[in-house]
Amino acid sequence: MDDLFGLSMNLIMWVLLGALGVALSVVLYVILQARVMFFIGIRNMPRRIAQTTLIIVGLMLSTLIISAAFTTGDTVDRSLTAQAYRLLGHADAWVMAAVEDDGPPREIDTAESAVSVERLREALEAEGDPSIDGFLPILREEVPVVNPRAGQSEPSINFVGLDTASLEGFPDVIAVDGGAPLDVAALAPDEVYMNKSAADDLAVEAGDVVQIFVQGELNEFTVVDIAEDKLLTGVGDFDRNAGMVARLDSLQALFDRPGEVNFFAISNDGGVRDGLAGTDTAIAGLDRAFIEGGLSSTLRTDDVKRDLVEGFQQAGNFMTTFFLAFGLFSIAAGMLLIVMIFVMLAAERKSELGMARAVGTRRGHLIQMFMSEGMAYNVLS
Repeated sequence: MDDLFGLSMNLIMWVLLGALGVALSVVLYVILQARVMFFIGIRNMPRRIAQTTLIIVGLMLSTLIISAAFTTGDTVDRSLTAQAYRLLGHADAWVMAAVEDDGPPREIDTAESAVSVERLREALEAEGDPSIDGFLPILREEVPVVNPRAGQSEPSINFVGLDTASLEGFPDVIAVDGGAPLDVAALAPDEVYMNKSAADDLAVEAGDVVQIFVQGELNEFTVVDIAEDKLLTGVGDFDRNAGMVARLDSLQALFDRPGEVNFFAISNDGGVRDGLAGTDTAIAGLDRAFIEGGLSSTLRTDDVKRDLVEGFQQAGNFMTTFFLAFGLFSIAAGMLLIVMIFVMLAAERKSELGMARAVGTRRGHLIQMFMSEGMAYNVLS
C-alpha cells in the first residue's frame, strides 16, 4: 500500500524512524552520562520474570496486530493486482469508440472500424512515439461452442481474432503446458487456440474438433493447443474467462466483417508491470495520433490496466485500514497497560526509590531509571 489515512507510507516511515532515533539517542545518552542509573533501571527485569514477561507479551501483541494488518492489506493488494497483470498481459490500454456524454467507451461501430485501423496505424507510425511499443487491432465476438467428443457445450464463448501483423509487443498467447509462446500467424483458417477456462468448461484437449454456430450455421474448428487465460485469448472480465483465439482475417471472414475490428490494444514501452508507469505519456501520444489521423472525435483511450490496478490497490488499502483501526485499540490498550504497570512499579518500589533519593539521586535520575527499563522492554519485545 502507498497511503494510510491519506498520508504517504514513506512519510510515515521516516517520521517513525525519526521518533525511534530520538528515543534510542536519549537512552544512549543515559548510558554514556549516567551508566549507573541505566543498570539500576534494568536490574529489576531478571528479578521479576513474570512481570517482565507480561510487559513484553503485551508489547508484542500490539506489534503483532499492527504487522498483521499491514500484511493482510499487502497480501490482498498483491493478489488482486497480480491477477490484473496476469490477465491483461502486455495490454496496458484499449482504444475504443468515443461517446458524446463522456461516459465509458464502447466498442467501435462497423462504419468506424473499416477506416480507423489504417488511419491510426499510419498516425502512430508518423508520430514515432517511443512510449508505445505495440498496437493490436482486435475483433471479438461471442459464440456458442460444442465439443462433440466430450458431449459438452457452452452457450457463450469469447472468440477473439488478432491481427498477426501487429503482434509484436504482445507475447501473451502462451501455451499452458511449458509456457512456450504460441504462433497465431501459423493457424490455418479453421484452427484456433482455446484458453484454459474454455478448455476446462468444454473438456477440450489439443487436437479436438469443436463446433461453432454463427448465424445458425455450423462451423468446425480444430483446437491446436491450450493457451493461458489472457485478454488476448478471450478473457472478457474477471468472472467470465472462457475464450479462444484465431487469426483476425479468419474471424472477419467467419462473421462476414471484412476489415472490421471492435477495439485496439495498446502496449506501453516496458514489461507487464513496469510499462504501467508510462501510461500518461502513451495516452498523450495516442491523443496526438488521433488528431493527426482525424480520429479525435471517434476514438478514445481507456487506460484499463491502471484503473484495475489502482482499484485493487484501494481494496488492499481498505483492508489495511480496517484491520489497523482495530489494531489502534490494541495499541491504546498496550500503552495503558505499560503506564499502569509503571505506576504500580513506582508504588511497589517506593522504599527503594526513597533510599535512592536519600543517597543523593535526583528526580531526573529516577526518570532515567524507568526510561532505561522501558526501552529494554521495547527492544526485547
